[in-house]
Amino acid sequence: MSDDGYTLVEMLVALVMVGLATGGLSLAARHVAETERRVRGQHDIGLQLDRLRNTAGADLASGGPYAVGDGNPTTLNGDRSTVRYDCKVSGCALALAGPVRRQIASVTSSTGRRDYPLTGLGPLSWSYVSARDGRQTSAWPPQDRSDSLASIALLNASAPILVLRTPMQQPSICTFDAASHTCLPAGSP
Repeated sequence: MSDDGYTLVEMLVALVMVGLATGGLSLAARHVAETERRVRGQHDIGLQLDRLRNTAGADLASGGPYAVGDGNPTTLNGDRSTVRYDCKVSGCALALAGPVRRQIASVTSSTGRRDYPLTGLGPLSWSYVSARDGRQTSAWPPQDRSDSLASIALLNASAPILVLRTPMQQPSICTFDAASHTCLPAGSP
């Protein structure tokens, strides 16, 4: 027998090693692709939450404050799935719809309706934070009619993933002039 080539056993061992290396590389590539898909999905959810905050936050700020005392009716009513409030022109709403892990947050505002898909998250719900003591409730207005609303939180299971602050005081319609001690129309020099 001469030493001019490889034996059949040596060649089979080399082929097995190449096959194992190829299999390992394909598993690693698959793992990297799955991780990238997961990260991209989390990034997309972050963008949707940011857009939701911008849209709903501006409308909530234009309609507040949302107090229920002094015989004044509240301009905001809500439960775990829907928030209805007065905004610039007409009634506005925040709504959660769809099955768990494929829910959509909808904002109906003076400019129309916008949907924000929040796929991959657990059960979502709205929660209302009291301005007086910071307690969270699942519905607004509360039983205690002397309270006002500090913020609305979007909960994923029980953890807040988005907080929409509401105005605590009515925006001023005038600018106080300290020299004349009078209230000038807003925007006056």
